[in-house]
Amino acid sequence: DVSKISKPFFNRQGFVKSYIIDNWKEIVGEEYYKTSIPEKLRIQKGGGVLIIAADGATSTEMEYMKIEIIKKIKIIMGIGQLIELDLE
Repeated sequence: DVSKISKPFFNRQGFVKSYIIDNWKEIVGEEYYKTSIPEKLRIQKGGGVLIIAADGATSTEMEYMKIEIIKKIKIIMGIGQLIELDLE
């Protein structure tokens, strides 16, 4: 049954995305919290991609923070699979 296989994946993905949204201010700080938002989370075999919507200036600044943001998410969530951020 496909639902037995996919349900844990979607539950996990939904939980992680919800937790990231709820803790976005802690993850990126006050300044970027106001000008960016986690838009989509794609978890695939071997890793995941968090897509962040941000205005042009914020997107450019956050490019330099990618590694730090990923580290914070991994620490807060205790997850190891997030490997990439995509700023849009």
